Amino acid sequence: MFSSATESLNLIFDADDTLWDSNIHFLEAFDNFAAAVGDAGLGLSRIEIHAAVRRAEIMLIKSHGYGRRPYIRALHQAADELAPAGHEGLRDEIERIGAHLLERECALLPDVEPTLQELSQRHRL
Repeated sequence: MFSSATESLNLIFDADDTLWDSNIHFLEAFDNFAAAVGDAGLGLSRIEIHAAVRRAEIMLIKSHGYGRRPYIRALHQAADELAPAGHEGLRDEIERIGAHLLERECALLPDVEPTLQELSQRHRL
């Protein structure tokens, strides 16, 4: 069914990196995680740490989607893979990193607000 000119059209956004830049928050969380793994003295390279996080993300995206909470879970799973038992300080650090990630606000990208106002005149957003 086609809509008439008087009907508003629906417009759907994938908000991350379209309306705001949230990727910087994930990058910061990874940097903090990699530093915590380094501080745990496991002798792992940043590439090895990143690969473990990525493996966990790929598995979790199937069941939990992509987002902040699944990313925190991925950090925990990567830590389980990388660190033998007895590294509770690493798990505590992931909780701290996760809490900070969850509380972060994403600022709108430049010109998003006036663009959304204009689009809302003819679309349901």
